[in-house]
Amino acid sequence: MIDTAKYVGVTANTAVAQIQKLGYYVYVTHATKKSNLFQISTTGTLPESLNKWVVSSIEANRSTYSSTATVWVKPGELTPAEKVDEAVQTAGLNSAVGTTYRTASAWVLDVCKSMTTPAQYVTASEFLQGQINEDAKRLEIFKIGIPLLCTEHQGALNEVLEGNVPFGSGTYEIGTGKGKIKPGKYRTLFSVDDCYWERTRPDGEIIDNNFATHAQSITVTIAPTDGSFTTQRCGKWQLVK
Repeated sequence: MIDTAKYVGVTANTAVAQIQKLGYYVYVTHATKKSNLFQISTTGTLPESLNKWVVSSIEANRSTYSSTATVWVKPGELTPAEKVDEAVQTAGLNSAVGTTYRTASAWVLDVCKSMTTPAQYVTASEFLQGQINEDAKRLEIFKIGIPLLCTEHQGALNEVLEGNVPFGSGTYEIGTGKGKIKPGKYRTLFSVDDCYWERTRPDGEIIDNNFATHAQSITVTIAPTDGSFTTQRCGKWQLVK
């Protein structure tokens, strides 16, 4: 006979596999809805989804001609990865995951791993922004995934959401939107050599500029009325909070 008490709270796939070995035909039934979920013979293959259920109770009957067991189950607690995958699916975002990764959670975990040890002179928020690539659905996936799977990178996600991702050499218009930077106080992230920066009015007239042969740190305040900001060989700049 089956010691039914020892299986209560056990994942359904583990319980059913052991009951199968005892020669029982197994009925897996929803404990609340009283509906049959699976019928599994003594040699039947276990459905992969069984691991999402836990045993509530078991009723077993053995006779000369047959041995059957009804395994009453209830939904098990989802893992953080399963919660992410379920939320992404519910939100209709799976199409943004692409074909490289089997699930949204696998993608988020891989990106988080890369954010932990990004390439030299690439910050975590820069790497994350590159993965999102201006795609609103991808952004939503990371808004779901990072708080559940890698809270240590919540700061990087916040920087992306706030538009405070470091930027390097180039000319940037002042404002909001792709390729623009917000007004505010900016500081270089690393020491610099032969750094040139320039603030200009909307008509191109230079407001302020400077060249530094070497500096440990440079801070520049960009006004809302500025037209653009140019930086050359200054490394990365980031908004000072």
